[in-house]
Amino acid sequence: MKRRGFCVFEPELLNDGVLASVDLPLEVSLDCPVCQRRRRTVLFAALNSPGLCPYGRHEFGWWVSVTVSPGAVRLEFDYDYVPFVDAKHTTNEDTYAPYAGREKGAPTWVRFRYWVQCGCGLRRRYLSDENAQCGCGRRVLASGEARLGWFELPISGTSE
Repeated sequence: MKRRGFCVFEPELLNDGVLASVDLPLEVSLDCPVCQRRRRTVLFAALNSPGLCPYGRHEFGWWVSVTVSPGAVRLEFDYDYVPFVDAKHTTNEDTYAPYAGREKGAPTWVRFRYWVQCGCGLRRRYLSDENAQCGCGRRVLASGEARLGWFELPISGTSE
């Protein structure tokens, strides 16, 4: 099944902070049907290039786009998913704590780097999962959680 995953990050900036840009790489936790392991951190190092599953050292997924607007970032990536049983946790996969209650095949975690310009004029890079504070001592991020989701991509072409 072809899927498009997405991440939306809408930070609440303080002290006249401005979201400037997004940097590489993008890291996403996905279920890898090649390794047959759930929640693998796939690394997307460049736009329009395949991701890398570092555990199996194989390509997985494809980073499609980044959109930055004054108040938000949207990242999109394509990937394939076919149902499988986790190779390590075969008997207790649904009750194993890290997997319990998580939808199979859905992205579960994301991290990326972004630049914010503080009201003082300093520009600094932050991780999407860190507390952002400028070198001048002011906090520049009140809150900002990345929301993840996915949808099925339509099947292209028809067979006759």
